[in-house]
Amino acid sequence: MERLVSSLLLLAAGCGLLFPAPQPPPPDRVAAARAADEAEWTVLAEALRIRAEGGPDAAVRLQGLRRKAPGSVRLEALLQDFALFDARTEEERERLRARAEEEARASGDPVRLYLAARIAPRARARELIEEALARDPRLVPARVLRIGLMARAGRSESLDELLRLLEEAPGSAEGWRLLGRLAPFYGRPELAARAAAMEPWVPLADPTPVRLYRAETLLRAERPVAALAELDGLETPRARLLRAAALADAGRPEEAWAVLTALAEDRPEDPVVRFDLALLARDRLHRPEEARTQLAAFLDLAREQEVPLRRLLQAELWLEELAGS
Repeated sequence: MERLVSSLLLLAAGCGLLFPAPQPPPPDRVAAARAADEAEWTVLAEALRIRAEGGPDAAVRLQGLRRKAPGSVRLEALLQDFALFDARTEEERERLRARAEEEARASGDPVRLYLAARIAPRARARELIEEALARDPRLVPARVLRIGLMARAGRSESLDELLRLLEEAPGSAEGWRLLGRLAPFYGRPELAARAAAMEPWVPLADPTPVRLYRAETLLRAERPVAALAELDGLETPRARLLRAAALADAGRPEEAWAVLTALAEDRPEDPVVRFDLALLARDRLHRPEEARTQLAAFLDLAREQEVPLRRLLQAELWLEELAGS
């Protein structure tokens, strides 16, 4: 009898009956946490506006925002992103990473260690984030980054740990955005849709970037019809690529093909469009000859442009497979 009871307890635990799976916090708690950080989000919106306006005094104005949001980790991360974006070469970016790590280790400040970790190569990032959390275990952005690194290492408990963190810190935009990326890989697409609904965190005059982000997250959440609604009226190249993906996922591959071919006419030098056309022809429309044509065009463009190695190898492999079929 004891053995039977033990087996039933194990089964119940495995099915989540004794220990139900963690859930994200309810919207009212998220709204309250967001409101508590409203002043910080307003400063971040101002930073984005200054950045967009540019001008000779933009750098000084950006640095001056530190007085409006003293101790804001998010502001420091945003300024770090601006600096990386402005670096003209990979060597310059590597110098920024090295300096951030050197200063962080010298100071021992957990925030600086976190900032260095978020731009460091993965192996060093793990070391830096563990050091940051050893000094301040409550630093939420560092905990989110650590969970993201865990997930990339294949740790199965990452999603549950992230949900527990959001229960504790419902206003963590970083945590919600990580949830939007991770949830579909753990078979929880509905959580990605919840994460998308939390945007925007920063109040923006132009909602286009937020709508694109929400559409992309909804696609990962297997909700192509909702993604199409989010993209309605948007005609940027990124929006058109996402619309084609949503149409294909919604079972409308011919319409997706029309969107992509029109985009290819407008952007004949864009290798991403050719890659997506090849993928659509290969997997959805079952047109191997067209897929070969688009893959060859992609590879021709990729030789002249900077394209991820993974995409190059993928295209070459598919082309070989199609040639043998």
